[in-house]
Amino acid sequence: MNTMNPNFGKSGQPMRRLEDDRLLRGQGRFVDNLNFSKQAYLHVVRSYLGHAKIKNIIIDSISGMSRVLAVFTGEDLARDGILPIPMTLPYKRPGGEPALSAPYHALAQERVRFVGQPVAVVVAESKAEALEAGECLEIEYEEIPAVTDIQQAAVPDAPRLCDELPDNIGAAQTEGDAEEVEQAFAQAEHVTRMELVNNRVVGSPLEPRGLLCKAYQNTEKLILHSMHQSATRLHSVLCAVFQLEPEQLQIIV
Repeated sequence: MNTMNPNFGKSGQPMRRLEDDRLLRGQGRFVDNLNFSKQAYLHVVRSYLGHAKIKNIIIDSISGMSRVLAVFTGEDLARDGILPIPMTLPYKRPGGEPALSAPYHALAQERVRFVGQPVAVVVAESKAEALEAGECLEIEYEEIPAVTDIQQAAVPDAPRLCDELPDNIGAAQTEGDAEEVEQAFAQAEHVTRMELVNNRVVGSPLEPRGLLCKAYQNTEKLILHSMHQSATRLHSVLCAVFQLEPEQLQIIV
């Protein structure tokens, strides 16, 4: 039985791709194709642990590399007044109250909470030198218990990711009418029960979320070239984090 609402337009219908022609002809637009004079390269150093305290970041371990321009940590961002990344989506907790979220900074401060969380960034004169310096940066961790299963994370005595929050449940969403569902099951001649696990999925673009930013010192304006699907949301978030006026930041996607 097809219960698709015909008013949904193109939803559920096979659609011809529009972008293939230009990509196959080599006419795709990618951030990596852009190059500015005297541009620097940034490499992100990420945590290899799922949950740990950051005990020390030894910047001296790469201070002798002549073509390394700068190293930044979470403490540097806090000292320079860089604000946490705001949560802009209207999620709710199970009881209907607003979703809970600890301040999420671009670089971890004091603790890492997932594998791959950014801990520091290295800026150098070339991509290879930034990568090499990042691999040489020494970071001391104190590993603490982690939870990698969503069901285990929701139990009351699970290791707490954020001490300032009551539990690990940031938000929950339920769709449909529970009573009607129960009635349907009660009237069914046969009921099959199964547990389905939907693993995490992410978009996989041809080019990752690359960024190239050019600053104009005489006007205090930034032009950011980005692989992103929502220029307006990216613009509002970055203006909030860096405390910029909207006209100070232009985004080209």
